[in-house]
Amino acid sequence: MILIPSPKLFPELGLFDERERPQALNLARKSIRHVWILLSYVVVVLLVMSAAFIVWQGIMPHLLATGVVRDVFLRGVVQVSVTLLALLATGWLWRRRIRRSLREQLQMRGVAICLVCGYDLRGQIQARCSECGTPFDKKLLGSATAGPDSPGRGPSA
Repeated sequence: MILIPSPKLFPELGLFDERERPQALNLARKSIRHVWILLSYVVVVLLVMSAAFIVWQGIMPHLLATGVVRDVFLRGVVQVSVTLLALLATGWLWRRRIRRSLREQLQMRGVAICLVCGYDLRGQIQARCSECGTPFDKKLLGSATAGPDSPGRGPSA
């Protein structure tokens, strides 16, 4: 059984039928290249830690009183803070890619949603998102649906 995240985290899941949500989320998760995310996380952490260490070695001795315990404690605080920031950035990138994949799946099913911002494209006159300005396929204008409760989106669709 798949744990379905909160609709606040992935609002696009609300546009899928109840029974389609786990499959859509699995497909979106598979679309992410885990190796590249892990590698980018490691590179970002190493770069930021190196920069922090260089700054620490150059500036901090002049700003802080010297003391081994204080120095070790402050370095630990900096390292933990940098690691937490890198984790948050990685989580943000992961969530962004999952949401994009869910939107792509919705568009393939005929739901009129902007791939970039997630805006509901029903009722658009031009093939351009009125929220972010991104152009989209004109085919969505004629056959657009909004989700599981829309006409034409029954169990057989």
